Order: sequence, then structure tokens, then C-alpha cells
Amino acid sequence: MNISMIKQRAREIARVNKTSLSRICLIIGVISAFPSLLNSGNGMMHIIYLIISALLLAVEQGHVVAGLKVVTDREYELSDNDGVYGVVNWLEYLPTYLTKVLVIFVISIIFIVLILACSFGSFGGLFALISDPYRVSPIAGFVSGLSALSGILLFVLFFAFLFIIIWVELRMFAMTYLHQEYGIKGFAALKESFALMKGHCADLFLINLTFVGWIILCAFISGMIGGVFGDNGIAGLLGSILSAALGAYTYQPAYITVHALFYKEIAYKFYDEGRI
Repeated sequence: MNISMIKQRAREIARVNKTSLSRICLIIGVISAFPSLLNSGNGMMHIIYLIISALLLAVEQGHVVAGLKVVTDREYELSDNDGVYGVVNWLEYLPTYLTKVLVIFVISIIFIVLILACSFGSFGGLFALISDPYRVSPIAGFVSGLSALSGILLFVLFFAFLFIIIWVELRMFAMTYLHQEYGIKGFAALKESFALMKGHCADLFLINLTFVGWIILCAFISGMIGGVFGDNGIAGLLGSILSAALGAYTYQPAYITVHALFYKEIAYKFYDEGRI
């Protein structure tokens, strides 16, 4: 797969449609920022915040819709309605987005349990030695050795967790596109995406890596905006909207376009094999 060619073509498509794509990204960003108005730490407000966040779970489907339109020569169909597509059709796309969340949640829980177990093993033996440093016995030495081993295992688990999360996210990449184009949803979309992305995770990772600079820069500026406006109430909402506008008018149009184009490129083999 020629990643450079895909990126170049995506940049050209995004440049031609930047006004429409930026507006759609801004709408999605503003909608996604709304929960920050309710994130006040208050018990009832926090519950409302979680409910609103759940209702906005599929808001990013608008990116998928807009991206597919511009890479399939249907840019004339772009409209501001694409920005609210995921919200309007929340119930339709809930199974797919909920499946993605559940997969990450289960993996996170497993690793948290393993990391906590290693942490107790590591620091428990260390605390035992510190509490009685003048009585070094064979048992204490054995405990110390286990502590060192647990500490090493702790770091290994942490990096393994990061690697697996990134790998799983890459393998789940096509789920929302498959749902959009073929109506494959939930765990069926998960299975199909894993099959589709086999052998292409490194390519997608490299593509995402080219946007890291923009993402870090926008995150840094967003942090500064949050520091000025705060992160709660009206101030938090205003800061989130400004952050959304920053992303919408810089890298996001090219980002969603290259993702849609990448998906279409790797989906060709599904047509050839008659799987879809």
C-alpha cells in the first residue's frame, strides 16, 4: 500500500472541500463540547453529564459520513446535517460504538487487576524490608527478590497494556465504516473489522503518526485555553468550543479524509473476495 499516495490524494480532496468539512467538524466539536457544561463534580450534575455523554456516544459518525462522501465523489451531498448525523441516528449506531467501548473497558479492567496485583507484590515486600531493615533474613531476601521481579513485571504490563490498546483500536478502525456502508453492526462489525484490518495496522499507525504534531499542538493550545477559561460551566464550554474550532480549521478535514480513503483502499479486497 502506497501511504504517501493516499495522503497526497487525501490532502487534495480535503483542500477542495475544506470549507464544508471544517464546518461539519466544528458542529461535531461543539456538540461534543456540550457535556463540559455539566461536568461540575456535583452528584446530580455528574449523573446528567454521564447521560449526555452516552447520548453523544455516536456523534463522531458524522466524520465517517462526510469522509466517505468526499472520497466517493459525492461531495455535492455534504451538508451541515452531517455534523448531527450521529446524534440523530444514535439508536442505529449505538451497538457498534458501545461494542468498541466495551472491548476497551474489558481490556482495561483486566490490565488494572494485573497491575494492581503486581503493585501489591512489589511494594508489599519493599515495605516489609523498610519496616525492619536490620533483620535481613533469607525470607526477607526472597521477598526482596520477588519485589524486584514484580516491579519489572509491572513496567512490562504497563507497556503491554499500551501496545494492546493501540493494536485493538487499529483493528477496530473499520467498524464504523462497515456499519455505515453495509449495515454491519455490533460484534459482527468487530469481527469483520478485525479481518479487514489484518496486515494493515502498521499502515494506519503510520498515517496517524503523521498527524501527531498537529494533535499535540492543538492539545497544548487547548490546555492553555482551558487554563484561561477554566474547565467547568460556561467557561469550560467556551474553552471546549474554541478548542474544537482549532482542530476543525487545521488538521481534522485532512484527518477524516485520509481515514475514509484508507478504508476504501483496503476494502477493495472484500469486493474481490465477495465477502461483502
